[in-house]
Amino acid sequence: MRFGLGGDWRMSRRKAEAPEADREKDTLLVGVGKRVRERRTGLRLTQIQAADACDVPQTLIFSAEAGLQNLTLKTLGKLAKGLNTTVRDLMPVTPEILEQERPPPQTLAEAVEKLDRVTQEAARLAQLVSFLLRHSQQAPHQHPSAGERGPEQ
Repeated sequence: MRFGLGGDWRMSRRKAEAPEADREKDTLLVGVGKRVRERRTGLRLTQIQAADACDVPQTLIFSAEAGLQNLTLKTLGKLAKGLNTTVRDLMPVTPEILEQERPPPQTLAEAVEKLDRVTQEAARLAQLVSFLLRHSQQAPHQHPSAGERGPEQ
């Protein structure tokens, strides 16, 4: 007997959370979370101990490490200070950053290799520009106020 509640009053928590769980995580947030977890575990701190050291709630540590928390700069500063590191060290290292921080070529072979990479990238960009130009010339340009009727004659 359901005592007048009518229908199926039980709702699966799993069903309610499914849309959120299906969302793809932001790679930057996941990268920061990984760095926070690495630093915390390197210091042999539990999430609760790290939260106390950083003066933040334990749930923030959990969600940051899970890549779910978009941290403010102020909070990122608290985490860095509490974990005895820098904000820069909590940021993930991307291939672009590695390329920028790579020392200049020292040998002719290194210089040629870098020139080849730059040339290949320039060729890809030229192909993209060419495609976009062709595509923009083929697409009819319609004024937004003309609606779906098209230009009046």
